[in-house]
Amino acid sequence: MKALRMTLPLGALSRHRAALYGIAAVLLMISHAPLDLPANAIGRVAGWMKEASTCAVELFVLLSPMGLYRSLKSGRRLAAFYRRRLLRVALPAFIVAAVFYGSNAGSVSAYLLSLTFVSYWFGHSTFWYVGFILTMYALYPAIYALQRRSPRALWALFVGSILFSLFVDRVFSEHAAVYGPGIDRIPIFLLGCILAPKIERNDRVPAWICALALVVYIPVWSYTMALGHLRSYWLLAMSNFLLILGLLPLMTALFEWLARGAFRRYLYRLAAMAGAVSLEIYLLYTRVLDLLEQADAYQSGTASDVKCIVAAFVITPIAAMALSAFCRAIEQAFHATRAPKIDAKG
Repeated sequence: MKALRMTLPLGALSRHRAALYGIAAVLLMISHAPLDLPANAIGRVAGWMKEASTCAVELFVLLSPMGLYRSLKSGRRLAAFYRRRLLRVALPAFIVAAVFYGSNAGSVSAYLLSLTFVSYWFGHSTFWYVGFILTMYALYPAIYALQRRSPRALWALFVGSILFSLFVDRVFSEHAAVYGPGIDRIPIFLLGCILAPKIERNDRVPAWICALALVVYIPVWSYTMALGHLRSYWLLAMSNFLLILGLLPLMTALFEWLARGAFRRYLYRLAAMAGAVSLEIYLLYTRVLDLLEQADAYQSGTASDVKCIVAAFVITPIAAMALSAFCRAIEQAFHATRAPKIDAKG
């Protein structure tokens, strides 16, 4: 009976949000690692872990509304709200796209499109997550009004988004690779919006709900893999969300344990550091890995996947911190610059 009364305190998600982002960043790198796994029992387990690590995206999306809700609740004006999001997300993405996509673009127009990110919704994907999350940020003030005034309407919007994403997944399946990654994550973002006020109040979720999510995850994930996840981003997003929901109590308990020990805090800080630059890690990892593979192939005639992956795991966080510092320097220089005041007489 005591086990049935166990709960997940939602406040722990806010308390350990940076560390959770760090876990998501590591999972993201694992999911994009080009590993050739053996066709034995160990290889199958490793393959499942690699496929399951794509749940990092769902974790990012689910946690994002926490900061948005807190920002608007604190009374921040809309102009400051949007400026902060643009500088935090669009600026590093713009820099990475400007550097890495210039030489690969087929034309000037394609290159310019790669710098907009919103072009993701028109079938031109540079960083799909950036285009998706910026769109959610743009719509969030309207969602915030529902959070404050009509939570039931927000639940209705959540249900409607599930039906809409399922409709798009079925009717426009041939375009799933273009639109699926974003549209199928809208319900998860809205669920994060529903949870955000509850997180602020430190409400609790019964642990059996998380356990049930893991039980349901097994057949959903098995069917998704049998079908081929690229044929149904909706099923992939739902299975990943179920996995995240099921693992949240374990992840929060782990960080509660790490935060209480003198030595263990160093591990916690590493996770939080990775979380602070998780977006930059997402933007840079595959680019760093590609450069390492090209350099290795140039020197030795063939690229060593394992060696390049290990090097990318080390180099990417360092490059991410450098990119984050560079963006902060640009932001500070911009705010420090003032246009001279000129009266009507000139």
